[in-house]
Amino acid sequence: MTSCRAPVIPTVYAAGDTADTNGLPLTPVAGFESHIVASNLLEGNHKQTKYPAQPTVGITIPPLAMVAITEQQAKDQGYEVKVKFDKIDDWYSYKRTNESHTAYKTIINKENGQLLGAHVLGSKSEELINLFAMAMNQKHESRGIKENDLTRIRHTHQISRIWFSFYCRAAKCYMNPFPSFHNLLVTNK
Repeated sequence: MTSCRAPVIPTVYAAGDTADTNGLPLTPVAGFESHIVASNLLEGNHKQTKYPAQPTVGITIPPLAMVAITEQQAKDQGYEVKVKFDKIDDWYSYKRTNESHTAYKTIINKENGQLLGAHVLGSKSEELINLFAMAMNQKHESRGIKENDLTRIRHTHQISRIWFSFYCRAAKCYMNPFPSFHNLLVTNK
């Protein structure tokens, strides 16, 4: 955690790309940090930044998005991981638009089932990755959402079902009115 103060000159504060923080160089993160800076300038140095899992996307064709850490980063941090990776070119969502480069990958802590990271390649990945970030941040204080928590997610509207068909198809439950994340988290490695 940081207060967005310069380590060498404590009277200098920074936010965004100029700040020496753990925040990604993204506009929403800069806005978040600027609120910390303003509060600390106006009310004394009392607020600290606490970064949740931060999604990011490469604006490419197709988009490539990720949240949290990579498989290698997880291993470097000492985690024993299970990984689910699958190409999804044959899913209806992508067949109908003739997309040939689509895939997903999830990284899970084998010890406790914590979702450590997720990666999505394909159209709408810039939106889909936000669902993973939301799930990971839901239990941020208790070290992230667990694999079993994701299997209990139920959706109330058809639109949610369409968005989650991306995940549901992997679980072979595309006809199920209550899709789940379960198969995205089951290891194949």
